[in-house]
Amino acid sequence: MVRRNLDFRDFRFMQRHMDIPVYQSKLSSVIKRISRPMVNALVYVGLFSAIPSRAQQSPAPINIHVTHQYLNIPVQASAPRQRVVFDAGGGDSTAAVIRIAQGKPDYWVFRDLSQWKGREITLRFGAEATGIRQIHIADSFPGKDSLYRERNRPQLHFSSQRGWNNDPNGLVWQDGEYHLFYQHNPYEREWENMHWGHAVSTDLLRWKELLPALS
Repeated sequence: MVRRNLDFRDFRFMQRHMDIPVYQSKLSSVIKRISRPMVNALVYVGLFSAIPSRAQQSPAPINIHVTHQYLNIPVQASAPRQRVVFDAGGGDSTAAVIRIAQGKPDYWVFRDLSQWKGREITLRFGAEATGIRQIHIADSFPGKDSLYRERNRPQLHFSSQRGWNNDPNGLVWQDGEYHLFYQHNPYEREWENMHWGHAVSTDLLRWKELLPALS
């Protein structure tokens, strides 16, 4: 019987079917049929595929001394979500997944840094994005001057300044104020990063949005 060497078609077939026990049981006999050049090629490919390319490496962290209230972040709806860590040191850190813009931002979101005023925070990113270089701190955020006057913005029902909001989770009256708690994603217009948003009102018409009660 003539025994042929395996080629890459065999390995594509194996990748599709290796979860089937009958092929798993034959793995040892299959390996014996691999030619030496094939082994060398696979080792070469395996070694270099295990080394992350520069494009795959996470960008360098950004250190920010908090002197202003808002950390402004550009968002693009078509950009992939990536994990962003906000680290103030000493175990005081949080994380979110954000669609940081890869080109022109569709809109801006912000993180209120009041709790860290005067401290230094470090931002760590899961992937490179051109919008990382546009992230900045300020005492305002893009679009604040036209807030609640935007086209299609609800005027009777409450809506958060930025991001996605959904079901009210608690309505409380205390010391002359109504407290509204609601599901909230402050970093984009779709569900994610579940927070418990918080707003207060004295008349149920005019609301003041506060920092999230839970995040």
